[in-house]
Amino acid sequence: MRSIFNKITASLLLALLFTFATTISTFAQRPEGPPPDPDHHAGGKVTAVGSNSLTVTRRDGETQTITITADTKLLRNGEAATLAAFQVNDFVHAMGAKDTAGQFVAERVMGGDKPPRGHAGGGRGPHGPRDGIFGEYVSANPSTGTLTIKMPDGKEQTVYTTATTEISRNRQAATLSDFKAGDHVGAIGKADAEGKYIAARIIGGDQPPPRRN
Repeated sequence: MRSIFNKITASLLLALLFTFATTISTFAQRPEGPPPDPDHHAGGKVTAVGSNSLTVTRRDGETQTITITADTKLLRNGEAATLAAFQVNDFVHAMGAKDTAGQFVAERVMGGDKPPRGHAGGGRGPHGPRDGIFGEYVSANPSTGTLTIKMPDGKEQTVYTTATTEISRNRQAATLSDFKAGDHVGAIGKADAEGKYIAARIIGGDQPPPRRN
């Protein structure tokens, strides 16, 4: 009887292990979400820097030209920059729209010499080369110039602004007071020597950003 019981137990354990392995494999292969809207987002590894454009190689291997205008906001390694500051092999993410000729014209470009980091820290890293903090608006204090963001992992992060921080809501120039409960916000910048996260730019609005793999 004990031998039969041991065989049954071993069979059940093997079945459970197989089921567990299959489940893990399924989740590992499941995509995180749809790619970003190609009509409003572009990016990749820079292969050429022109007088008014960046040429990049996208994740799918295709080449794309991003047009830069006098109104395009540029950020490299968390700092305001000029087009000439970008270099071949930089990683960039651009937000904008296609013109009537189908050319992508950027409203803002963010990037630098580090590749995208995914979603480290629950809300950092991507949406292309996103070196920032992203999540849900919690509160803002205009008097102290701070914004509190709840990241996907549930942790709250205080973001500090300066006189030069660029703020936009729903693609329009804004102030901290314009953000509302339920908004999705992102802060792009870097931590100072005291560990405070200083934002060079804050973007957001009442629509969640598109997720990408």
